[in-house]
Amino acid sequence: MLVISIIALVAVYFIAYAIGSTKYPYEKVYWLFEAAHFTAGFFVAMFFSNFFSEPREIVAATFAIGLLWEIWEWIAWNVPSLRKKVFKMGTITLPDTILDLVLDTFGGVVFTLILL
Repeated sequence: MLVISIIALVAVYFIAYAIGSTKYPYEKVYWLFEAAHFTAGFFVAMFFSNFFSEPREIVAATFAIGLLWEIWEWIAWNVPSLRKKVFKMGTITLPDTILDLVLDTFGGVVFTLILL
C-alpha cells in the first residue's frame, strides 16, 4: 500500500509540474522546479543503489548526475538557438545552480537515510 501511495503522489506531482511549467510564468511556479531537483536526486539515488552499496558512493553519483545536468543547463542557456527551444524558465544564476545541486544531493541523502 505504501508503494502505491508513493507512486500516486509522484504522479500527481509530475502532472502539476507539467501543467505549471507550461501554463504559468516561471516566477509563480519556481518551487515546482526546485521540488523536481529534490525528487530527481531521490530517484537517481534509487537507481544508483542498484550499482553501489556504500551510501557515500550513491550520494556522490547522484551529485555527479546533478552536476552534469547543471552543465547542460548552462550550455543550453548560452547557445541562443538552444535557449529558445529548451528554456521556459528564468535566468541561470550561480545561486540557482548551487541550490539545484544541493537539492539533488539532499534527495540522494534522504534516499540513503530512509531506504538503506
